[in-house]
Amino acid sequence: EHQGDKVVAHRRYRRTMVEPLIEHRLLKRLRVAELKELLEQRGLSTEGIKDELVTRLEEARSAEEGGGAEPAVGTPAAEGEDAPAVEVPVDEGAPADAAPAQVEDVLEASPTIDPAATNDSEVFEPGDPAGAEGGEPGPAQEIMPDAADVDTVASEPVSLPSAAPLPPVSSAKLDRARARIQANRHDLDAWEVIFTDAQTRGVPEGRSLFEEVLAAHPTASRVWRAYAEAEIAGDTGGNRDDEAVKAIFSRCLLSCPSAILWRSYTKYMEKTNDAATEEGVQAIKAAFEYTVDTVGEDVESGPLWLDYVTFLKAADPAHACPDAKAEQAESARMQEVRRAYQRAISVPTNSIDALYREYDAFEHGISAALAKPLLAEVKPQVDVARAALKERKKLHDQLVVGGLAGPPATSKDDKSPDAQAKAWRAMIAWERSNPQKLAPNTEAGETAHPQLVARVALAYDQALMSLWNFPDIWLEFAAWQESIDHEEAKAVLQRARDALPDCLLVHLAAADLVEARGDAAAAAAVYDAVLGEYENKCAADAAAANTDGAEDFKYAHPPMDDATLLMSIEYMRCVRRMQGRDEARKAFMRVRKAPGKRWETFVAAALLEWRYDKNDKVARNVFELGLKSFISQPAYVAQYADFLVGCNDVANARVLFERATAAAGEASAAAAGLGGTDKDGKSAAEKEFWDMFVAFEHAHGTMETMTGVEQRRREAVRGPDAVDGAPELITALLGRHSIFNLKPASEEHMRHFARIGVDLANPGSAGAARAGVPAPPPPPRLPPPPPSGRSKGVKSSGGAPSMTPLPPPDPMVTGVVNPRFAHLPRELGSFASRLPAVNLPSVAPSAVDAVMDTLINSDVTAEGGQAIVDAFNASLGGGGGGKKRKAADAGVGAKAPARGAPLTAASQRPPAMDVFRMRQAVRPRTDQAEFS
Repeated sequence: EHQGDKVVAHRRYRRTMVEPLIEHRLLKRLRVAELKELLEQRGLSTEGIKDELVTRLEEARSAEEGGGAEPAVGTPAAEGEDAPAVEVPVDEGAPADAAPAQVEDVLEASPTIDPAATNDSEVFEPGDPAGAEGGEPGPAQEIMPDAADVDTVASEPVSLPSAAPLPPVSSAKLDRARARIQANRHDLDAWEVIFTDAQTRGVPEGRSLFEEVLAAHPTASRVWRAYAEAEIAGDTGGNRDDEAVKAIFSRCLLSCPSAILWRSYTKYMEKTNDAATEEGVQAIKAAFEYTVDTVGEDVESGPLWLDYVTFLKAADPAHACPDAKAEQAESARMQEVRRAYQRAISVPTNSIDALYREYDAFEHGISAALAKPLLAEVKPQVDVARAALKERKKLHDQLVVGGLAGPPATSKDDKSPDAQAKAWRAMIAWERSNPQKLAPNTEAGETAHPQLVARVALAYDQALMSLWNFPDIWLEFAAWQESIDHEEAKAVLQRARDALPDCLLVHLAAADLVEARGDAAAAAAVYDAVLGEYENKCAADAAAANTDGAEDFKYAHPPMDDATLLMSIEYMRCVRRMQGRDEARKAFMRVRKAPGKRWETFVAAALLEWRYDKNDKVARNVFELGLKSFISQPAYVAQYADFLVGCNDVANARVLFERATAAAGEASAAAAGLGGTDKDGKSAAEKEFWDMFVAFEHAHGTMETMTGVEQRRREAVRGPDAVDGAPELITALLGRHSIFNLKPASEEHMRHFARIGVDLANPGSAGAARAGVPAPPPPPRLPPPPPSGRSKGVKSSGGAPSMTPLPPPDPMVTGVVNPRFAHLPRELGSFASRLPAVNLPSVAPSAVDAVMDTLINSDVTAEGGQAIVDAFNASLGGGGGGKKRKAADAGVGAKAPARGAPLTAASQRPPAMDVFRMRQAVRPRTDQAEFS
């Protein structure tokens, strides 16, 4: 019981001494148990999920900082120079972003969106909650994000309290590097130039360069360590700014779990605290304990463990163990040293041999009799750790811990981001394999050994320092954490969303994670955060465009980007799955009134109504609502028509095409004088609508309606006096009578039709398919039959015919042939279709044209190939006959053809009576007979 009280006291000292060094925005990186411990020390409630604990702790800390509250219990007061350097002053000039954002503030900051002219009650059935209000849901009905989700990580570097602002450092080398970065912000070599220059200059001159690099690479522990050590070294006069050093450590420690960086922190704590006082010893001890808890499982943490046990052995027992009685202080200190040694030698570090030697000497120095059983108890663990160290070190040597973060890119460099990602995956897989076979305590409810969990989590965190642009690492980390701790998995995905705000996968994964647990509000909050950011951006763009400040200013927003569109649709689907029809309709009302709305939103909402409720009336209303804005969009009309046909409402589908073609004709007439149409005054959309109408009639109409729409299309697109020629007639026939991949013409005729101008690439005008839907590939051509003779070396038995295996299908044969080359043989047409386009900058256009002209104008049939061979032979002067030529053709006494000899089938044929080959065939049987 006394030992348990001491452990609790040590943890309290560790948290209260180190916590002031943690920025508000980094409190989310603490574990749930650590957050509860800090709240318990303040007498606050420890109930709730992690986001609620973070918010509660942030409010308490903000009250303490702003209201001059007393320090937490157990925090020593700083007095004079000997006081422990644990208090970090708050920069009064920096914005107070630590306090959680209130829901009212978020609502007031939300943009006001003008409702559409259409009344929502016309869309849904009377009595529906969504349509009863006739507008967008009020603030009380909307799902707002959690307070922790509103928190954003500051992207700008925190200004140092005592450092006066310095002008940007400039030089010819720096200017060249910045120019490269401006062209490519992921140019890591250019960033290395700036980082190297900052190290050379030191502080205060290089401080702005350090901040410049860290603003783009906030998790580069190499840069943070160099920055901190430069501040610790001070300026040229040796003057050190302790407030600047503590500010650096408070910004980087939790986000950069590097053993080398954390060792710099512990060394600084030893340097700035008096080890002769109890307060100083407790400050150093808290720093060491928090450090080994965070990075003690790292392969490079050996020197940290050595520093820790050296400090414990040298500390005054009364100062190191203030809770123990005076006569028991030495024994308590020795117990802590033993516990530290045993923890250290269980980790495969580079210093495991040195740690074990020291531990052996330590135990023998206390009692030789007790040393033997104690060492025998830990020796198997040490042997396992030593065995694991070899492979761990081999994998770790390939890694760059805390390097500059680059994007995924293919490169052969071993230090490139892709190469590092591969190396980190191998390291993580090895750590997850549990090479030390650490068994969990199942009786205590453990699913995995705590040391294994800490080691794998550390590997992921270290990998993400330089691979934070890799969403696959984030997603894999979150999936692994979900099997251990759901709250930690949520925290990982929140960090991923902060690091990759433009990656939809991490947002969707975060929503799926909480939706799988049935948390509807948290799932909707993920989508709401993305939509809210888009709405705020649109409001800011509109305000910037309204330079005159007019109240009735109307801003034409560009169409919604694909990412936001997808998130808005998934938002509606998520709400429909978890909260039902009424909330889904409210979500649709919000999305359809967003700036830059697109037709996909209406299609998704209509299909949700149809698929979940089988209510075609509401779905038709939604489609009609979208038709008021998107009747000029062929894709939207096609989706609406497909829905009507699926409901077996062919009549209304026909009416829809009539409305669409009429509207397109009016739009073409209005745009004819503005250069928006072709030479005949017809827009591409109008032609596409007519092609879709013809295709619809070919599939669902009668012969009368087919011919009627074809006639109307010809008059609308080509003019009233247009006459159909053979290409147009054949195109119409193919459209009427083609289904699936079946064509009413042979391949030979199809190639001929392509030559005379029949539209085979886009037969939508003939009713085969709508534009944008790729045609299925042609069937593969059967290989030629095998030769009639038997294969060489295969005997036929019983008169059965010899079987020659069919050759594998030629991939060139199964390719899609461009209609331009349909008149060529299929193999050659497929080859020509795969040639690069002539407008590629890497291919000379003249060379491509020459190749294509040669291929098209050449006779590539079997007869043409024989003619080419004969012409080549004639050019060599090989037209004479004679006995030698006849003998060579017969295969008798033939020799290898000389260079430039005529091409004949007998050139490579072996002699008919080859005595050497016959002897070689008989000899193996003779040898086998002798030894049988």
